[in-house]
Amino acid sequence: MNNRALVREARPITLADNSEPEPDIALVRGTWSDYRLRHPSPEEVFLLVEVSQSTLAKDLDKKKSAYAEAGIPEYWVLDLVNSLLIVFRNPLGSNYLSRQEFNSGDISPSMFPDIKISITELFKVA
Repeated sequence: MNNRALVREARPITLADNSEPEPDIALVRGTWSDYRLRHPSPEEVFLLVEVSQSTLAKDLDKKKSAYAEAGIPEYWVLDLVNSLLIVFRNPLGSNYLSRQEFNSGDISPSMFPDIKISITELFKVA
């Protein structure tokens, strides 16, 4: 597999417990051909994003725990109700060591620090 990154929208990933959540956005290693016969595993995931309106409690509890336990390095929750981007980094056990909240400015995925994403623009397209 190569070092390219692929953005997958509402497609499953496979966790160690064989569950297959479907994050709204997954930034993963590789190309489409890498996932013709299987879904990405946690080791292939750079970033997961959930866009949350009615599912905020689940996204901040069950999904966050599952993603942390799987070792997903970065998890973003786009809280549409409160216009807040909640960023989790550094998984440890069933939680993340870092939680930050943003409502403006720019953010970069930790694995791609040269890419700047406008938080304000995220809410316009969500």
